[in-house]
Amino acid sequence: MAGYGGSADSADSADSADERMSTSAGRTSRREPRIQLPFDLRFAAFSVGEARAAGISKARLRNSAEARPFRGVRVPQPMPDPQFADALVGVRGASDEFAALAARMQELDRSYWPIMSVNQAFGGVSAARLYGLPLPLRLLRDAAVHVIVPKGRNPPRAKGVAARSIPSRFWSIARLGGLSVASPELTYCLLARDLDELELVQVGDALLSDADNYPGRIWPRALTTRERLEAAVEAWSGCTGVGVLRSATRRVRECVESPWESTTRLALVDSGYPEPDINYCLVSGGRQVARIDLVDREARIGYDYEGDGHRTSQRQWRLDITRSREIEGSGVRHVRLTVADLDPAAGLRTFTDYAKRLRAERLGRG
Repeated sequence: MAGYGGSADSADSADSADERMSTSAGRTSRREPRIQLPFDLRFAAFSVGEARAAGISKARLRNSAEARPFRGVRVPQPMPDPQFADALVGVRGASDEFAALAARMQELDRSYWPIMSVNQAFGGVSAARLYGLPLPLRLLRDAAVHVIVPKGRNPPRAKGVAARSIPSRFWSIARLGGLSVASPELTYCLLARDLDELELVQVGDALLSDADNYPGRIWPRALTTRERLEAAVEAWSGCTGVGVLRSATRRVRECVESPWESTTRLALVDSGYPEPDINYCLVSGGRQVARIDLVDREARIGYDYEGDGHRTSQRQWRLDITRSREIEGSGVRHVRLTVADLDPAAGLRTFTDYAKRLRAERLGRG
């Protein structure tokens, strides 16, 4: 679909005049009856040029049935409105609400593809959204499509597009479902301009995780290796965000299965708590009792983050109670926490103080 360029068919230029027309009886004008799109154009964004080549008339393309995220682009379904993101996800959001918003914003990013030139690729925030990497709400709902071009090439100037030129030595592009997207390593480096250390660690953990159930991520295996990530950060020396990249990369870990596990680990460590083991398999009597998010083996304390699904699913709720009882029966103190415990403005200090106090008690130092 790429290669049509940024210019739009005259179907776009006639839109405003067509919309103002009315009959002498005061009725709004009747547009050309909606003609069904060819099958290949019904399920994804397409350019006006593609539609014209498929035999769709200019009048049909002026029909308001399709969304128009960019000049020269049509989308055969409603587009997301980032202005209503807060209503969608609440204060921090349940996982299913975040997933719904993420999917809608991916649609917005993909809608630019039909007019993307061969010297452009999705980068930064848009690349992260397309990979399904964890982003804070302020970036997840960002209404701009983020595009990168090699330095020296003309960046796109379309409304709603945030363009960034990068030195050609960093130009590393992957193909993702047919789309041109900054490589995972380049995406990580580009995000240093927008994310703080904790947020970058979450992204780095997601990139290195080999978990096939990492929430939202489009690939069931690790997207890169520690060696490649560290090499990319070292090559980024002298560029925007290299300092936070270096500090974050030192704290990135493999085997993490969710961004909330990353947040819990860093909250504990930043409070002075020794770094716990990640996704530790608790074995008792020759059988595996549980796989716990974080375990302090010395103090025999296990920490599990529980998302909203643990509350809304009656079956999961019952299993969690049985599982927690079995963990406790193995001599491990089981601490279950929710998003409220990790809120810096509310429960975070209370949680970390409790964890340190519990550790001291378990080790006989209280």
